[in-house]
Amino acid sequence: MAAETAALQIVRGVCDASGRAMGPLGQQKATVSTWGRMNGANARRIDDSALIREAQRGDRAAFEELVRQYDGAVLRLALHLTGSEADAQDVYQEAFLKALGNLGRFEAGTNFRAWLFRIAHNLFANQVRASSRRRSALPDDLPDPDQG
Repeated sequence: MAAETAALQIVRGVCDASGRAMGPLGQQKATVSTWGRMNGANARRIDDSALIREAQRGDRAAFEELVRQYDGAVLRLALHLTGSEADAQDVYQEAFLKALGNLGRFEAGTNFRAWLFRIAHNLFANQVRASSRRRSALPDDLPDPDQG
């Protein structure tokens, strides 16, 4: 629980500092198209490897930098999947929390961006499954309100 609280503070701190995801919805709509641009993908991959190693060793600043590098791309994916800014924010935050919690299981040489996107996609799929279970939880033998 303490690790999750610390992770949430990291994600919120980065988001608050950048004005992304945690700000007012109008602000997000105005800037969402400019987030997560991929310039110098090869250089980034080298930087990612070093940041990931440091974050796996417990370096909070390294994880914060990973959040900064990928926050826009993850939020865009979440917006695309959910179609709702509120739901996208939930998926976005949970994705980074799960990434931090499972960073020790991340394998060197694996594509971090793809791993992070898979986490976000799985969270979305879990959200959809949970909402469909809630809808189908009503018994089939309910009386028809039109027949009184």
